[in-house]
Amino acid sequence: MLQQIIKEFNKKYSAGFLWLVTIGCIMQLVAFIITKCSYISFISGTAGVLSVVLCSEKKISMYIFGFIQLLTYVYLCLQQNLYGEIFENIFYFVTMIIGVILWQSNYNEEKCEVVIRRLNFMDMLFIGLNITILSLALGGILSNTNDTYPYLDAFSTIPAFAAQILMILRYREQWWCWIIVDILTCILWIKLGNWCMVAQYVFWTANCIYGLKNWKN
Repeated sequence: MLQQIIKEFNKKYSAGFLWLVTIGCIMQLVAFIITKCSYISFISGTAGVLSVVLCSEKKISMYIFGFIQLLTYVYLCLQQNLYGEIFENIFYFVTMIIGVILWQSNYNEEKCEVVIRRLNFMDMLFIGLNITILSLALGGILSNTNDTYPYLDAFSTIPAFAAQILMILRYREQWWCWIIVDILTCILWIKLGNWCMVAQYVFWTANCIYGLKNWKN
């Protein structure tokens, strides 16, 4: 994996990649300076920018920044009693380890990118129905705890599980799930007043559109 990452960093990136990384990092810096978010928020947001843009470029190096973002984000969620988000990121940690293995075994060395797949309509419909049912169930469970926003937390958690599984399995349709997750989580952090996290999720939503375009083959 180390050799693949070195090759990726030495490879010329697209103009879209460079623009997205620049805009994303500037958004994080501006949010950090204006709103005086914590350093942990800034690190988490910046690592998140790099991770998702590298993912949209189908680069295995996305996992490096993904693990940094994950650990710092869990710390922020612990401070806000967002149990659904914490559980979601524990799930991410396990699946990212699996994802590294799966992406390595389905990696195009010549293009320095992972080989992608696509779902059919019936598979997408089945996944959508299950996401809705499980989100309602989780919202009911979280409403019996001191979770700050139980149903919003649930409906940003279950779709994220589906998106993460689709991502490690290299399916293009992950990006539709991530759009739902990013919009709802953005609303969540607006309510909580953490603008570094809001900037991160606004950017992630834009990156999903770029990812859909890039993962079209």
